[in-house]
Amino acid sequence: MSGSIEVAMKEEEASHYYQFYKSKDSYGNLVVYCFPISNRAAELKMAMDRLEKRVLAFNIEFASQKADMEKQAEELKAGKVYSEDLGKLAAGIAHEIRNPLTTVKGFIQLLKPELKEMGKEQYANVAIEEINRANMIIGEFLNATKPSARVKNETSVNGLVREVIMLYESESILRNIKLVSRYDENDNVYLLDSGRMKQVLVNLIKNAMEAIESSENKDRREIRINTNTAADGFSISIEDSGCGMDLETLSQLFSPFYSTKQNGNGIGLNVCKKIIEDHNGTIKVKSNVGKGSVFCISVTNSNT
Repeated sequence: MSGSIEVAMKEEEASHYYQFYKSKDSYGNLVVYCFPISNRAAELKMAMDRLEKRVLAFNIEFASQKADMEKQAEELKAGKVYSEDLGKLAAGIAHEIRNPLTTVKGFIQLLKPELKEMGKEQYANVAIEEINRANMIIGEFLNATKPSARVKNETSVNGLVREVIMLYESESILRNIKLVSRYDENDNVYLLDSGRMKQVLVNLIKNAMEAIESSENKDRREIRINTNTAADGFSISIEDSGCGMDLETLSQLFSPFYSTKQNGNGIGLNVCKKIIEDHNGTIKVKSNVGKGSVFCISVTNSNT
């Protein structure tokens, strides 16, 4: 009903391309226009159409695969073999999604020089960036689920929290969010995978800031981080004055692929939970709609 189509007309040994448009005049008559175009322009347009169809087909397949994976994850969780079989599910994700992603990315890269000449290079860049982001999401999920030996070093919990707070000092000022910290007087040292523990804290503080931005409470914009240490373990709590969560959200919060964010992938908190469990710990959350949330990490026997 709109736009144009490209048609190849065979003339002796060569093909010449024409572009057809149709519209209606003021009397309601159908009018068809035909213009000759260069072979190169026609071939590029048809290649873009094929790419668009491939991407659309991939999006439909991806949505179907995601729904199946969510169902499998729920079944595994209900069957209490979730942790053991999650690695197999992750391997299936990589196989089913990464292969078509690679194909589509390669096709876009082949078209990129042509698009650059047409001044449309940004479309290819955006598409490739989204494919890279999808690959990164898959990588995060795989790294969180596959069993591997983790290197643990003697780590100060107070020092770890201070480092993460320093990362967010500038952003908290820009967002007008107050970061309040209280450290245990006993700065005990524990055997931790500090990089992965830092990943957990970064994720939780980032989520807390986003919750505050989504909150209607504009007067109190605050995140409180507390540490408690003992000889046999430690705890870290992160409390925000954000929008809070209802019971339905809380019940699915750590499930893979579940997210309340418009552009969220639902993997961050699932990864955090796996990291804490690898440290022989737990992560719990309390929340009230409109008042905020508290995430509490507890780890035991972490200096052996």
